[in-house]
Amino acid sequence: MKYDFTSFLNETLVKGKSHKLTQVQILDFIINNNYSAVKFSRNRRLKKNAQRTNVIVLDIDDIQLNNKSLIDVGESISHLNHIVATTRSHQQDKHGIICDRYRIIIFTKDEVISGNQYKDYIYSFGNKFSLNFDKKAVDIGRLYFKSQKIVSFNFQGKNFEIIETNKTLIIDNAKDEQKFEYRLANCEIPSFLSQWITKFNNLGKYKIQKREKFVRFLIAQKYLLVRNPIPQETVAEFLNIERITLSSWIKEFEKYKWLRIVSNEYGKGWKSKDYAVNGDLLNFMMAHYHLENKRDCFPQLQLPTAIKDGEWHNDLYHFSFYFSADSDNTRFLDWIKTLPGWDKKTRYAQAVNAFLGMKEQSLT
Repeated sequence: MKYDFTSFLNETLVKGKSHKLTQVQILDFIINNNYSAVKFSRNRRLKKNAQRTNVIVLDIDDIQLNNKSLIDVGESISHLNHIVATTRSHQQDKHGIICDRYRIIIFTKDEVISGNQYKDYIYSFGNKFSLNFDKKAVDIGRLYFKSQKIVSFNFQGKNFEIIETNKTLIIDNAKDEQKFEYRLANCEIPSFLSQWITKFNNLGKYKIQKREKFVRFLIAQKYLLVRNPIPQETVAEFLNIERITLSSWIKEFEKYKWLRIVSNEYGKGWKSKDYAVNGDLLNFMMAHYHLENKRDCFPQLQLPTAIKDGEWHNDLYHFSFYFSADSDNTRFLDWIKTLPGWDKKTRYAQAVNAFLGMKEQSLT
């Protein structure tokens, strides 16, 4: 079987050159070409021109949950027909973070016939193998820069088959896509949450289904093991419920100590408040995702020499885990003072709060 790829001289060109490649030929092709893993009508790279494909591509551009390395990921998918190749930013300093950066090409059992189905495949694969992939690079006609090195491949295994596509749902206009996944966890719901779902005798089947969807949605958010804003407007849209209903459910989860507010600094609207799972829900999710402790979610990263405006709030918290063994915040605050702009209003206070939040969340 041959696969459709399109090469481009550079990222600014719409016009490309179509190729039909064997799996072996793809290895050399992606090292020497900027490409899309699809054929375009008239060879013009437009979303509406993208045609059917038997290939999906995941961009891995960030640190993986539980600090999984490139080799770990390669081993986990080794039974599937795949190619793993590093990108030009692999182990390079990018926004103060050095980590494995690579691309995964997966061959699918069935033909992918639309952009929405392509996204379903991407999310289904990423969720199955717990990958923190680039959720802004999930369009079927995406252009990828040439890879640097082939790390692993298999052409004698199985092609990936999507299962229960209705469990993987996407909102294209979702804000904060990088840290929030609009999908439902496919797992057995623990008894304490089942009791909450059906706690009122007069609830109809429709309302019970909505409450179960909310529970499965929260369980799917691995980043709530550390902290994450819950964008209530888009979450309500995804769950197809009123915003006031969602807000009341979140308050109930706070009351039962299944959610805790880490910070109020996000203000009102879709970024309202910063949450982390707590209590019984925390214990269930830790077991469900096979995590030994919360520090694995944000491992000890190389400390950056600068933080961009708009990213201080999250980055201070994430990098505070580097100092999780310290009994006080002295070294952490000393590092903060080396960053340009640390003395800007509120940032020092944010640093103090970040350290306190980290110590509260650490399991020791």
